[in-house]
Amino acid sequence: TSGGSFFSCPNDQDTVIVYFTEPPVVIAGPDQVVCAGATEANLSGLVNGASSTGVWSSSGSGTFDASEFDLITDYLITTSDTTNGLVILTLTSTNNGGCLAVSDSLELSILDQPTVAITSSDSVCSNLSNFSLSGVVTSGFSTVWSTTGVGSISSPSSINTFYTIHPVDTANGFVDIFLSTSGGICPIEYDSMRVHFINPPTAFAGIDAAFCNNEFIQLNGSVHGISSSESWTSTGTGIFNPSSNLLSTIYQPSANDVANGSILLILTSDNNFGCPSDKDTLSVTFKPSPIADYSFTEACSGSNTEFTDLSTISAGSIVSWSWDFGDMTTSIADDPLHNYPGPGTYSATLISEANNGCFDTVVKTITVNPSPTAAFIEVPACVNEEVTFVDNSFISSGSIITHGYDFGDGSPIGINANETHVYTSLGDYGINYTVTSNLGCSDTYSAIVSVLPGPDAAFSMNPNPALALEDVDFTDLSSGNGISGWYWNFGDDNGDNNQNPVHNYANGGAYDVILTVTDNNGCVDSTSQEILIALLPILPTAFTPNGDGENDYFIIRGGPFTAVDFKVYSNWGELIFETAEQSPGWDGTFRNEPAPLGVYTWTFEVEIPGGRYIIKSGDVTLIR
Repeated sequence: TSGGSFFSCPNDQDTVIVYFTEPPVVIAGPDQVVCAGATEANLSGLVNGASSTGVWSSSGSGTFDASEFDLITDYLITTSDTTNGLVILTLTSTNNGGCLAVSDSLELSILDQPTVAITSSDSVCSNLSNFSLSGVVTSGFSTVWSTTGVGSISSPSSINTFYTIHPVDTANGFVDIFLSTSGGICPIEYDSMRVHFINPPTAFAGIDAAFCNNEFIQLNGSVHGISSSESWTSTGTGIFNPSSNLLSTIYQPSANDVANGSILLILTSDNNFGCPSDKDTLSVTFKPSPIADYSFTEACSGSNTEFTDLSTISAGSIVSWSWDFGDMTTSIADDPLHNYPGPGTYSATLISEANNGCFDTVVKTITVNPSPTAAFIEVPACVNEEVTFVDNSFISSGSIITHGYDFGDGSPIGINANETHVYTSLGDYGINYTVTSNLGCSDTYSAIVSVLPGPDAAFSMNPNPALALEDVDFTDLSSGNGISGWYWNFGDDNGDNNQNPVHNYANGGAYDVILTVTDNNGCVDSTSQEILIALLPILPTAFTPNGDGENDYFIIRGGPFTAVDFKVYSNWGELIFETAEQSPGWDGTFRNEPAPLGVYTWTFEVEIPGGRYIIKSGDVTLIR
């Protein structure tokens, strides 16, 4: 229809009608499997609908006998085909009239000679009644076990089974086992193994002992005989350091272990080549240890710090004290006085000894009080954005108990060590930061903060919606005072630092894309948009509508789709199923009766977001 004119003439209209012809239906036939050495493969193709003729082609180097133009013909396999192991044979319709040619393919798999191998252990313990047999064989081939031993194999045709040991086998010291393929299209292959019978291991954890309840237990166990590893366990709740899998290791008792008074430490042999594990137990009892403790008075430089022993013990008595004041001086008095050489922080250590020979140590920090030094870390300030002031004050002993930020813009004083503040106007602001120690000492730090304009983040995406694995162009549209940094978060655990990146998504769904920009002044702004990703449609090559809840429906996967036209035909071109919905798909019935087993052809046309259409056809095998 015309869109009018400047001269007020009436619109004019004309119509064209487009007619569609059904395309040809091509069926190459089912996939085939042959063994290496086969010389040909029989082909029986079918072309109907808009055409009844076709031509065969191959991904391999073989030829067709009598002709590639015969729908029923033979493919002659070459040595190169056998080496590659797979040939794709494609039947393409010819004489298609006004339609495009349609193709269908089958896979010709050329199997190598089968391989078989025994994977079970070649050594077992002499006191076992049986041992397991396991092996591997090329997929698609069956196997059978045999033996020269007197014992029996429980299931000779199972790849994983058991051998029941006879006393004669143990007396001989070994038994020979054989695994072979059971025939088929390829020659029989063999593997064999001699299984040796070995003696079991013995473990020794050590001699029972008593330990102070605050010390670690050094373990030095041993394992003799067949064993490739060992492990420690405990009846308590402590831990082994560096590992419970070392013969020589350390056990750290828990508070519950000490409270119970004793524990058992068990050494077990592991990886015994089929032998049962052996265990040995070490009994540990705990002696009461002192709990070292003391109090002290805070003092300024030049005055004495008073130390008072507070050590205790549940049974017995404290008999000696050893002090290290942390300034290269010591004492053996129970309650000493000490004059530190100047203000600062010192680590004072007390070692208390009980009359049963157990010790305990405590370390405390002694402070000689100085004045604090006020400071904060200055960061870029951007108008109408939070600026963070991070306390960087220092005091060598004691603590800073009050903080006060005067932000210089008339706002209330900030009383936290780390404050955030928003400046609503550009300009320079004088900041005064005051800190006070627990002893009343204070200091003030002053600085000028310049408040700068920030950037404005913006971007575009094309296309949106997009397909999975389709490149999407992301274009930065941000403005500001010299954008110097970009960070893209594409919402799928991927990111980019380029200004205008290109990205594709592996999976369908809705993703939130976030762009964060930074200008030359360090000011930051972020913005986000949603992108929709669709998956291309795909259909399986077979389905099993047997009601077991798995693969019961022949359904188009992928999407989301905004429109669906899905049809299934029999080998004779009869329409047996159609739907305009993506699910639930075809359930394998025709006229409320189960459809026969076999190969069916299908066509679909789907519309994906963005107004794009996809048209496909193919075949599916119905299996029950």
